[in-house]
Amino acid sequence: MFKKGFKTWCERASISTRRQLGLQSFDPIDLYKVAAIVEADIKYPKDVPGLDKKFLKILTEEDPDSWSAITIKIKQKIVIILNSAHTKARQMSSLGHELSHLIIGHPASKTGISADGLLITGFDRLQEDEAGWLSGCLLLPHDACQYIKKTKMDQSSAQRHYGISADMYTYRMNASGVNRLWTPKVSSIKAK
Repeated sequence: MFKKGFKTWCERASISTRRQLGLQSFDPIDLYKVAAIVEADIKYPKDVPGLDKKFLKILTEEDPDSWSAITIKIKQKIVIILNSAHTKARQMSSLGHELSHLIIGHPASKTGISADGLLITGFDRLQEDEAGWLSGCLLLPHDACQYIKKTKMDQSSAQRHYGISADMYTYRMNASGVNRLWTPKVSSIKAK
């Protein structure tokens, strides 16, 4: 369960980040520019120096659904590695999630290399949930959800406009409460 005020803080952080980039509260956000704000480099597995080709094949071809993204330090630089086998919308969701860990200030997970590839040895459910919530707010904040409804933007247009998946669209429209607020009222007039 989130601490009191966390969800409101996330919406405000989303708006504040947009303002830093010269955007309105309902504008789409370029997460690569957010990465620049938090001084994180974005890479793909093929860009990781010293990654064995065997591991690269596992991560991108043999088992690409086993991971989405990871944040590591390479020579004191924060690097977010995205799964290049995923769709662009899924990559943006993953990038938003990893950036959210940095924005919130979560400590990095401990990682190590096993015989099977990259292994995350530390995991905190609350931190993952917090990063998931903030990521949703960054990608599709409450104001953007309202903007979609006010302008009568259809779902596929909204997905393209904000660079999000159908799952993220549905999740945020429901989680933000906007779907509930904009549901047409059914008339209670009885037929004669």
